[in-house]
Amino acid sequence: MKGAIFSIITVVKNDCVALTETIKSISEQKCESLEHIIVDGSSDDECLKGIKALSYQAEHYVHEEDSGVYDAMNKGLLLAKGKWVYFLNAGDTLCDEHSLNEVMKEIKEELDFIYCDVYRESDSSVKKIWIQRAPYEYGLVRNICHQAIFYNKKNCKNFSFNLNYAISADFHLLLSLLKANRGCHYKRIPKTLVNYKVGGLSQKFALEALLERRRSFQSLMTNLFERYWNLLNLQRQIIKLVVKQRVRWSE
Repeated sequence: MKGAIFSIITVVKNDCVALTETIKSISEQKCESLEHIIVDGSSDDECLKGIKALSYQAEHYVHEEDSGVYDAMNKGLLLAKGKWVYFLNAGDTLCDEHSLNEVMKEIKEELDFIYCDVYRESDSSVKKIWIQRAPYEYGLVRNICHQAIFYNKKNCKNFSFNLNYAISADFHLLLSLLKANRGCHYKRIPKTLVNYKVGGLSQKFALEALLERRRSFQSLMTNLFERYWNLLNLQRQIIKLVVKQRVRWSE
């Protein structure tokens, strides 16, 4: 949609049930200034039939092979015409019909991105609020759940996911934005607006994700003290994760 406020990008492969949940959530939004881009990584015939059977018309629907979730998300970015870009993957949903309007109230041209809190939903359908902390505080860079971030497309220069980071490209993008413009402007909406289903790449390959973040720090942080401080904190997280995994394996 030309002139849309939001471009919502959904990536999916062979999961029509999850896609249906996301489509229902988007179609119920009271905010009408949006476009929906679905990037389907060449799902099988049964899944494709299910998608076509939905009484819903996305502004863009791509059905072709990709090299992974971030490649698919980049394809969606190339099609995005909205002023603000948002990634809501198959299975993830907006909390209620007013979620996008809540974000719209906070939009300002000088902001590079806006983020909110999310519900983390496990396989057992148990929901817990995940409060998103400031991405840069006391010299430490923290990730934000990418389903919680709305990016100002105009202000985010060279906006794309680096495919050299197969698991943590979202973190690398966030760090790139923070480091490319030291005066990066962002705002947290202290409301829980999104249901985020756990079990994605960063959970399945948690250790690999942390190791990729180490590469991000080493490549993007030029201040030696800042780099050391973040790498030290990251090493603490790696040790904590390894100990946790060993305890689980020994049970």
